[in-house]
Amino acid sequence: MNKLVEEGRNNLENLWAGHLIERGLYDKATFIITAENVRPNLHREMVQHHMDNGLRKYMNQVIERKTSIQQNRLLKEGVFAINSLLGGSSKKNKETYNGFKDELTDWSKYKGQGVRLFI
Repeated sequence: MNKLVEEGRNNLENLWAGHLIERGLYDKATFIITAENVRPNLHREMVQHHMDNGLRKYMNQVIERKTSIQQNRLLKEGVFAINSLLGGSSKKNKETYNGFKDELTDWSKYKGQGVRLFI
């Protein structure tokens, strides 16, 4: 018991991750392990057994997806930084679409012409 407290594995999340692994729900367990940095509350031999039975495959998939998301985020930030250094875009700002102003109710384009009603 003292070893669990020393290693920081005395939380409910650690017990839950171990339970998910024991039940064979590797996809849910890998999410908890990678996203919340939880270490399952199991012996090393048991973890090694489950790693050989498919847990390693799910861990690799989640870690690969996580790194590609981080790389895409860094790439976008780099593009935005370079774009701002180069002076931004030369496009004119377009008016955003206004759902309350459509062709039937937009009278601003008829200023000075008078509005004709078709009856």
